Amino acid sequence: MTSPLPTNAELERIASADLARYLQATGWTRIERTDRFAVWTRRKGEERLQVVLPVDRNVIDFAARAYEAIQVLAYADEKSVTEVLADVEVGGADVVSVRLTTNAPSGQAPLTVANAAVAALKDYVVGTAAALDLVTAALPARKPRAERYASRVRLSTSSGSFVLTVAMPLDEGRVDRDREAGQAAMDEVIEIPTPPFGRQVTDRMRSVAQAAVALAAKVHEGDDDVTAFEADPVATGNATELEALAHLGGGLAGDYRIRFTQSPVASRPAAPTLLTVQPREQQVLAQAAVLLREQQEQDDITVSGAVVGLARDAGVGPGGVVVKGVEARSGTTHRYRVVLSEDDYHEALMAHDRGLQVSVRGSLVVRGNFLRIEGVRFFTVQQELPQEPT
Repeated sequence: MTSPLPTNAELERIASADLARYLQATGWTRIERTDRFAVWTRRKGEERLQVVLPVDRNVIDFAARAYEAIQVLAYADEKSVTEVLADVEVGGADVVSVRLTTNAPSGQAPLTVANAAVAALKDYVVGTAAALDLVTAALPARKPRAERYASRVRLSTSSGSFVLTVAMPLDEGRVDRDREAGQAAMDEVIEIPTPPFGRQVTDRMRSVAQAAVALAAKVHEGDDDVTAFEADPVATGNATELEALAHLGGGLAGDYRIRFTQSPVASRPAAPTLLTVQPREQQVLAQAAVLLREQQEQDDITVSGAVVGLARDAGVGPGGVVVKGVEARSGTTHRYRVVLSEDDYHEALMAHDRGLQVSVRGSLVVRGNFLRIEGVRFFTVQQELPQEPT
């Protein structure tokens, strides 16, 4: 295999990486070792691949031979050399890359664009890591565990328009010592989570990006409206994640591409995923982030709109409804869950069947990912206007 000449920076990174340990961890088998070199092999379909590494890391051509090995690994796992190198350096890391198309020379971007994209990428990592513990549409200001993990993530850039690459360590790293001591007192054995924390983060980053962008496209096409992002922020992203996805393009009026690749060090890595996010989708994602952040509890609100959901455990008694409507004072549209008395539930059922508007007044309460109206003061149905004689 002919290898392009690596840069000096890449050679230095390779020289410090434990490539032999990585080969062993990712299913390669050492079939030969001499005083000068070791031979590793692995199957890819019907093809048998081979890697030859010098045994002495101090030999002049060690980094060059290691670079050739990384190219073979990239071919074996259908990843880029940059992604494999990031994985090898950390000893197991999933990789997320964002490609921006700028008018600058390859590998360069205006400072303001680069700054915005890096900030959005950091927010995406933190917002997703926090979402694993906090099931809420809008995250609190402090997210210690997520911010601690983000401090372990490594950022690099590469040529080809302007590419930002983050290596997401599979290992969460040091935990809070006080919490660790308290847990150790209760448990004789502290188990490492499966999948590891870093894999949980990148799994969610990928799934949220796919779901949020798909929903944003539907909203843009008019098949849904932006309030659909309120239905399940666990799947389509919290406000921090949506805002990050909206600004990963660095503020450019063009597409950006985001790619997710997972390390073979952890079991069952997903196939590489590439997603293109267009400006129209970025705009919808920004609107959705604002919408989710507006969810604040209030003592007295009135909502007018349509009944879009009905649920009751039995054939009689109170029942729950979902009203998609406009709050009178703010003028914003949301989905609200309301528990109604038996009589009001029958009215809501009739309104739903006939497509009539309803009004409900009560206290706004935020429950996890959902808005609820509790302490209902009144519930009314706007009756059909009488038909004028023809």
